[in-house]
Amino acid sequence: MFTKFLKRIPFRAWYILREFIRRNYSMKTTYKYPQYSPHVGGKGKKFDKATEYNIMSLPLLLSDISTMVSEVKIINSKSLNYEIDLEHKIIQSFNKYGSDKVRQGKYQKVYAHIFKEIVSDPKNILEIGIGSKNKRYLSYMGKNETSGGSIRAFKSLYPQANIVAADIDIELQNKLLEESIELFYVDQTNEDTVVDLFEKFNHTFDLIIDDGLHLESSNLLILKHGLKKLSPKGCMIIEDIGHSALKTWLIVSNLLQTKYSSLIVDREGTGYCFIIYKN
Repeated sequence: MFTKFLKRIPFRAWYILREFIRRNYSMKTTYKYPQYSPHVGGKGKKFDKATEYNIMSLPLLLSDISTMVSEVKIINSKSLNYEIDLEHKIIQSFNKYGSDKVRQGKYQKVYAHIFKEIVSDPKNILEIGIGSKNKRYLSYMGKNETSGGSIRAFKSLYPQANIVAADIDIELQNKLLEESIELFYVDQTNEDTVVDLFEKFNHTFDLIIDDGLHLESSNLLILKHGLKKLSPKGCMIIEDIGHSALKTWLIVSNLLQTKYSSLIVDREGTGYCFIIYKN
């Protein structure tokens, strides 16, 4: 009876009803992420399950294949080459200005290594992500951290350097400008704003820090466009890489190894960071 009823429905109305059911119930994932859908005949929940499987498995399998060809070593931050005096200086500066890079991030050894082995005297520094406390944005700091703490710490460590910052929240723009730090707008989920950010500068950077939205695609946008603005002996660091995102950076490390050197650093069990510099 129900089949006979459906046959009486005009084709256009039936098409609209069918698409509504697929988009909202039986094939919701497939319609939302068509680039991951299987290229086969079929419909319904099985199609959706195949799409979900592809979304979940693709980066993992790409990473496994990538590391089969070339293994990527993960270095513990304690094994990095750095000077103890420089590490202590970094700790003091980060803590003085309320940055969470030491207390939560365990970055003191990482930056002590960068400033000793890669960029000993940075002239131009860009930090993306100053630590907004505005809860309308996806990524915001806790009440015990200070917005702009790390950018002030870098200014203290290298007072002669030209230091600029970028963030989706630019409410501190005037305050930082009083401290000789320019703050620019960037939305790391919008590639146009990332392109616009780097096009503002006629010079290259010795150090680019991505401490903004900790999301692989957002980090990769910064990497894609930021590498073009890296000085010949410059360095870029992607901070706060979670354990679930590690596979992505294993792939990236192998993709870029012909032109760049890179390190994946385990920050004493708190997560990872990705350091890349020109060969």
